[in-house]
Amino acid sequence: MVNIATMATVQAILWVHQPLKNGTCPIRLRITKDRRSSYKAIGYSVKEADWDKRQGKVKKSHPNSVRLNNLITQRILEAQSASIELETKEPTVSVKRITIKLKHKGGADFFAFAETHMVKFNNDDRYGTYNSYQTAISKLRQFLGRSTITFNEIDYRLLQDFRAYLIRIGNNPNTRAQKFKKIKTIYREAIRAGLADRDKYPFEEFKLESNKSHKEKLTTEELNVIRGLPLDEDSNLWHARNIFIFMFNMCGMRFGDALLLKKRNIRQGRLYYEMDKTADLMSIRLTEEATEILKHYKLHEMNDDDYIFPFANINPRAKRHRIVHSANAMTNKYLRELISLACIDKHISTHCARHSWAQLAKTKMVETSIIQQAFGHASPKTTEIYMDSFADTVIDDANKLVTGN
Repeated sequence: MVNIATMATVQAILWVHQPLKNGTCPIRLRITKDRRSSYKAIGYSVKEADWDKRQGKVKKSHPNSVRLNNLITQRILEAQSASIELETKEPTVSVKRITIKLKHKGGADFFAFAETHMVKFNNDDRYGTYNSYQTAISKLRQFLGRSTITFNEIDYRLLQDFRAYLIRIGNNPNTRAQKFKKIKTIYREAIRAGLADRDKYPFEEFKLESNKSHKEKLTTEELNVIRGLPLDEDSNLWHARNIFIFMFNMCGMRFGDALLLKKRNIRQGRLYYEMDKTADLMSIRLTEEATEILKHYKLHEMNDDDYIFPFANINPRAKRHRIVHSANAMTNKYLRELISLACIDKHISTHCARHSWAQLAKTKMVETSIIQQAFGHASPKTTEIYMDSFADTVIDDANKLVTGN
């Protein structure tokens, strides 16, 4: 039962703040809920002299007043209907969601909803995730040649045509799959929000395709060569090697997580941190090699909120995702130099520390379930199967087996 006191109100107004070149002003619906308002144009405009502000309707002085007033009434009823439908399912639904549902007669606008879905990643400094969504949405806009499309218009045939377009512009199967996964996620979120029809969900029949991509890995021997390279202490190459080897020692942790480590993350011989990508809380014993690397950075002279690795201090006032993005690109450049100095014919990046740890764990017969726990990216089904998390000591033992220290 909807609480009448919380229901949205809908009123027709004349938007006099931005008159059109012909001297008329747009007619808009003002949708208000919880003291917040959102506006939706109905596609028609009249002169201010032909508008009855008190009654919110077109005056008889306008030659098409009857038709316009009928249209206004119809649009108000549509808005009220959409509001009731959403508020019945979720009384606290925002006025923005109600407006999105009204974007187009055939259903909510996909792009408008996508923006509201993506903004949380940008606000949380999850720039990589935000950027991947932005890329997928931009390609769909490019394919359509327009910036609006309702969820109802996204059907099996359109997805097939979009796939053909991505093939034509040179996207490989994995790149195409990533774009479709983002579109699929947005569609499913819209269904949960009551803004898309579950019965018209097109991904039941449309199957995603992908190829198993090659993940470059380093062997124990190659890692030892890199470790033994004579480098100038405190040089960028030296720091790049330190953070790479440290990541490997910490169960192949992600670069962004390692880069933004602070002194407070190190306690009593263990590393405690929250994975940026999954928000999983991790606790890993510091290996002997990781401990030796940390000694170079003189943690005893740091404040709790000081970054351990210097690449994070390049521009301390920049946003977090900018710091990670810039430092990752720079570190990858130095890693390529290290590989060249080591005479290793492989193309590696910071993520190679992760792939290398996983590969060596497999060769040491570490159970896949333990690797998934260490990486923090188990699927929902796997999470259900392994509902009880492994003790920290299990991951510690696996890491000791891989790193040898």
